[in-house]
Amino acid sequence: ETLREVLDNTTSVELFKIVIKKINNKKILNEIALDFFDDEVREMAVKKVTNKAVLKKIALNDECYSVRVAATERIDNQNLLEVIAENDEDDEVRCAAVKKITSQKTLEYVVLKGGWRNIMEVAVGRITNERFLGRVVLSNDTNFIIKLKALERINDKEIVKEIMENTTNLFI
Repeated sequence: ETLREVLDNTTSVELFKIVIKKINNKKILNEIALDFFDDEVREMAVKKVTNKAVLKKIALNDECYSVRVAATERIDNQNLLEVIAENDEDDEVRCAAVKKITSQKTLEYVVLKGGWRNIMEVAVGRITNERFLGRVVLSNDTNFIIKLKALERINDKEIVKEIMENTTNLFI
C-alpha cells in the first residue's frame, strides 16, 4: 500500500499526526490542511504548507481559530495581513496578523480603533512614530496599560516634556 492509500483508508488522528511529521509531500499536506476533520491535525499540516493560496484560504475561512493563527503566522502579504487584522472574528488571529504588519499607518489605526488590549499592545510595540505614541499617552480614551507601553517607547525628550506639561495626571 502507498502512503496515499493508507491515508485514504483511515481516520486515525494519531496516524495522521505521525504522517504529517514525516512527510513533505506538498499536495498531501495541502489536502490535510484544508479538509481534515481534526483541528489539531489541520494545524500541524498548516505549519508545513508553503502554498500561499492555500494559506490565504485557511487564514480567511477555517472554522478553527488556532488553525487560522497557524496560517496567518506563515503569511507575508501585508495587504492580506491587514484584512485579517481588521476583520477576523477572533482576537488571537487578529493579534497574529498585527505581529507581522509593517505598515505604521495600519498599526496606528489598530491602536486608535481600540479593542482587545493584547492587540493594541502588540501594535504599540511596533510603532516607531514617537509623536503618535505621545498622542496615545495623552488620549483620554486610551487604556492605562496601553498608555504605559506607549510612554515606554518614547525616547524623544521634547515629546516627554510636552506630555508632562499637558497633563496633571498621566493615567486618568
